[in-house]
Amino acid sequence: MSIRDVQKASGSCPEVVGTYSEFWGSLHHGGLLSLQGVLSARMRSPARAEVAANLAVDEMPRGERGLPREKSPRRSQKSEFGCRRTTTVDSLTTANILSRQPSILVTPRRATSSSSSAFFRSHFRRLNESQAPSATRKVTAGVPANHKARTEPLQEYFEALVAERQCSGLKVKPDAQHGKGVYSEVDFQEDDLVLKDEMLVGAQHSSNKIDCLVCSFCFRFIGSIELQIGRKLYLQELGVSAVDDCGSSDGIGCSTSSEKTRIPQDAIQSLMNSSLRLPYSENFPLPSVVPCLGGCKEAYYCSKSCAEADWGSFHSLLCIGHGSSSPNTEALLKFMKHANETNDIFILAAKVISFTILRYKKLKAAHAQREGKHDSSNQFDGCIIPLLLEAWKPVSMGFKRRWWDCIALPEDVDPSEEVEFRMQIKDLAFESLQLLKEAIYDKECAPLFSLDIYGHIIGMFELNNLDLVVASPVEDYFLYIDDLPLSQKKEAENLTKPFLDALGDDYSISCQGTAFFPLQSCMNHSCIPNAKAFKRRDAYQRMFQDKDGQATIVALRPIFKGEEITISYIDEDLPYDERQELLADYGFRCKCPRCIEEP
Repeated sequence: MSIRDVQKASGSCPEVVGTYSEFWGSLHHGGLLSLQGVLSARMRSPARAEVAANLAVDEMPRGERGLPREKSPRRSQKSEFGCRRTTTVDSLTTANILSRQPSILVTPRRATSSSSSAFFRSHFRRLNESQAPSATRKVTAGVPANHKARTEPLQEYFEALVAERQCSGLKVKPDAQHGKGVYSEVDFQEDDLVLKDEMLVGAQHSSNKIDCLVCSFCFRFIGSIELQIGRKLYLQELGVSAVDDCGSSDGIGCSTSSEKTRIPQDAIQSLMNSSLRLPYSENFPLPSVVPCLGGCKEAYYCSKSCAEADWGSFHSLLCIGHGSSSPNTEALLKFMKHANETNDIFILAAKVISFTILRYKKLKAAHAQREGKHDSSNQFDGCIIPLLLEAWKPVSMGFKRRWWDCIALPEDVDPSEEVEFRMQIKDLAFESLQLLKEAIYDKECAPLFSLDIYGHIIGMFELNNLDLVVASPVEDYFLYIDDLPLSQKKEAENLTKPFLDALGDDYSISCQGTAFFPLQSCMNHSCIPNAKAFKRRDAYQRMFQDKDGQATIVALRPIFKGEEITISYIDEDLPYDERQELLADYGFRCKCPRCIEEP
């Protein structure tokens, strides 16, 4: 297809007519576009919970919004992606919780427990006693007599993690006031990289999968610039798009599909199958798409190593393909559907349980090899709990409270309804857990499937998670075109401008999700932080150099050896009373120098 053909047809396009079955058929046939479970959820266009005021969850900047159609894309004034802690109520509306069917409005059930489950939970509590929330755990003055014994495993774990991350300039230390904190072992200058932390577990938001095709393990964008644009336009033509988000939390600057330029289907297909190449797109190479090892159409990767890592750590139990290790993929589909319809944080919780089960099996196999035992249950009865606790260890290091106890009360819930709201949250978690149990239950790992532990896992996300944000290379591409010398820019825009106009304000939407980062989560809050989560651009400020989902922490000012590294959990520019109110949701009152001085 020529440039002239695209220009000629870009102003109009016949209505796209087709059944959902035809749509799904085309997605599965194409292999790169499958969004099973997402389409139905997005078609309902549920409103997002308005809890940002309570939890200070900022939307990440996604580039300049509200672009006039006749103008070129403008670079975001903030060329950064500053991350805030995220909330687990993101995709679940308060009205949805409080208006559930009467049959569900019951007192939350208590999960029955075997003696091994009770034993595991007692160890679970003991393991987590020393895992104070960074700036969250309330600790009395003085150090308990057994403090050293309790904190030794914590220090050993984090020392090993720091060595693995190759960030020798940091040290996690126990702290009598905050529980633990991250301290500098070297001097850092302003804008220095302090930490790149790999996530323990993370997930892309279900609704965001419509806008961004990324690696399911490291969350890098994959395919090509053409595929990313074509895929988005294809779904946009079918009416499947992030209608509620529009790339911004408040809807300001959102453009409706009727305002956007229409691109003919054959041009869109040409983008997706790479028969149409955009000018200068070779300067923005993306990794080739690697399919799931189990054959599902839900997970794709940037490399074989990422595919294998995800399969061994999480996905083999959560795959719905023919090669899945799940004993009941039909039940797994029901679990995924429930999560997409209510709250996709349940998928993240499932990944934690899958991670622990798979890690337990690896530890068990290694133990059997060392001891020369056969893999039979009666030979391992005495080892199950110790091995399971060891498998759980990385998760145990994050501070936890039960989800229904620590979740912030949304603004639109009257205080008189708080008890009912928390009961509904607990009941919702119970529903999710029962579905997950049907899908991946493992008898030897039965303690993991207690409601108490499931609630603590989700509560860990509530208190510790950061927004997972990866900048869109599509935004970088259009900004690059805009920065070309005039003659080259004019020639390139003959082809690129119709696609930019068709994308509208959504051209720069980033990959968005939530993740738990083990080292970053140890950083305490301050209203005058010396570091921040920040996605860096290259020296020319044209492209983001941090292209995956790792947490990137940079220094806001010089940080001296021995100084604690702090970040802000909230918008630190707010007045004192508002800051304290927001931080109360994390379970503490800030006593940083600024808060001591201001009242």
